[in-house]
Amino acid sequence: MKKYTSIENTPMKFHNLYVWFLNPLQLLVYAAAMVLLLLGLYGTASGSMVEGLSASTLVGAAIGVGIAFIFMLVAEILLAKRKKAGVVLFLLGYLTTIVNAALSLLKEQTAFAVVSLVIAVVVGLLVFIYYHKRSNLFT
Repeated sequence: MKKYTSIENTPMKFHNLYVWFLNPLQLLVYAAAMVLLLLGLYGTASGSMVEGLSASTLVGAAIGVGIAFIFMLVAEILLAKRKKAGVVLFLLGYLTTIVNAALSLLKEQTAFAVVSLVIAVVVGLLVFIYYHKRSNLFT
């Protein structure tokens, strides 16, 4: 497998797309989810998808979304600075997606869960190969 050593001759389209569009979009989604959960916790989000959930469930979900938001924010900053830690966090994010899809498959064995797991594994593998080939470009 060819490894890139010079940034000038390396195609970085996926990296640039992720750093400048996809990750900021994901951060906005996490922020919107946090706002929705907090509104649900304070009882002002009636008629939404959080209606009927207990306060402890909403607090747990808000903590989880908050941790995911911080995780993605740190990964975004480190990837933008081309740090290896950013790549590691990014790949850990994909690993958690794969684990989540596997747990969903164990919980409910549906075709959707199988397809979700296959897509998560294939995309995670492609992202790993992409960044493995460019590992020399990150400090």
